[in-house]
Amino acid sequence: MSNEIYDLYVSKISRFDSNHAVIQEELAEFLDMMVKTSGLQEDFGRVEHVHIPYILSEDEYVERGTCVGFVRFQNFNKHDSIARFLFNKEFAGREIKVWRNNFPTKATSLSKAYKLKNQVAATYQEAATNTEESDYSPGELKKE
Repeated sequence: MSNEIYDLYVSKISRFDSNHAVIQEELAEFLDMMVKTSGLQEDFGRVEHVHIPYILSEDEYVERGTCVGFVRFQNFNKHDSIARFLFNKEFAGREIKVWRNNFPTKATSLSKAYKLKNQVAATYQEAATNTEESDYSPGELKKE
């Protein structure tokens, strides 16, 4: 479908806090700053939301020290270019890996996403009307 949105899948996110809300906020601000300071904000837009789901036990998170997340920029049709730009950028002491997710985002997956202040865009509002249940799956990601 042409109206589906494919968010960015981000792995190797440093889990510097056990509260994913804190990591979501820091990652959103970091990514927004990276795009802005590189002069790409006009092309890519700002970060619209970041979601880091709890998919492992606390012991597994402690052992790995990383987590995964999903990010959407305002110009989500540029996610392939954004992924290439952000791939291997250092966030909180680790190089993050970024790809465009091959699975469309479902509104129910965004219920706990961190949204930058004043960044509730029409795309999120449209997605919020979709009531289909779904969770993210990090399998089969598009790696360019």
